[in-house]
Amino acid sequence: MDLLYTDFLIWFVDKYLSNNEKVIIISLSQNYNELKYKLSFNDRVPLCNINGCPYYDNFTNIISNNLITLPEKFIERNRLSYRCG
Repeated sequence: MDLLYTDFLIWFVDKYLSNNEKVIIISLSQNYNELKYKLSFNDRVPLCNINGCPYYDNFTNIISNNLITLPEKFIERNRLSYRCG
C-alpha cells in the first residue's frame, strides 16, 4: 500500500508541479531528496543553470546557445530550444 501511495505521489508531483515547486518538495527532507533522480523537470531552463547538476539528465526542456554542448540524450528528445547569439 505504501508503494502505491509513493508512486502516486511521485506521479502527481512530476505531472502537476513546476520545477521550482519540485525543488521545494525534494528539499523538505533527506528521504524526499532522492526523488530528484525520479522526477522530470519540464520547465524551460538555460543549460548554464543545470550544467554539472547531478540529475541534469532529468531536465527535458533546455535552452542552449550551442547544440554541441548538449548531451545526445537532449537532442534526441527534440524538446530543446536553440537560440542564436
